[in-house]
Amino acid sequence: MPEKHHFSSVLWLWLDGPKQDRLFNGVILNLVLETLYRYGMRRYLFAFFTSLLFLAGALTIGTTASADEPRLIHKLLFNGRGSQLVRFGDLNGDGTPEVVTAQVAKRQITAIIAMNLQGDTLWQIGKPDPRNYDLFSDLPLQLFDLDSDGKDEVFFIKDGQLTIADGNGIVLKSRPVKGDDALFIQRFGPENALRILVKDRYRQFWIYNSNLKFLW
Repeated sequence: MPEKHHFSSVLWLWLDGPKQDRLFNGVILNLVLETLYRYGMRRYLFAFFTSLLFLAGALTIGTTASADEPRLIHKLLFNGRGSQLVRFGDLNGDGTPEVVTAQVAKRQITAIIAMNLQGDTLWQIGKPDPRNYDLFSDLPLQLFDLDSDGKDEVFFIKDGQLTIADGNGIVLKSRPVKGDDALFIQRFGPENALRILVKDRYRQFWIYNSNLKFLW
């Protein structure tokens, strides 16, 4: 029996309403995910979960405090610059989130685009192409405040390079890596040391520090 995937606990962060409603939504979501996983339809698993999560996030951003009467208050048009991978973070430290998307072809990032909530392009790496919108696997793109200055840096892997760019899109550090499927960033221990995990699709992962030095 496959290991259970408690993705519903993440989704609950965006769902409002009575506790029993959240519980019901979580149970149903887990059942659907388990069914997809158990019967070999894993390629649909990520797209299904991403769609639900993005919808839930959109509902939170676009509604009033009352979950009973949702009201759209803002719409962001990508106009060929977007994709199914969307990250939110404060790139300039002004307290307002910006949007970073990554386009992909053949499971490789082809373009990264940063926008404000008005839809203005702040910067881009690579050339956007509306044909590279669909996403069928995870992608190595994360936003994280590297130096605790209130501004998120952009971590990504493109063309075999693990890269850290600042909120203006200026590359701060870069190094070649083997993994290109996903990356995760977290701080650990009493020293609050930052660690970056890079992984390939199924078999291996590598750990780096904030200077992109390989650790193990």
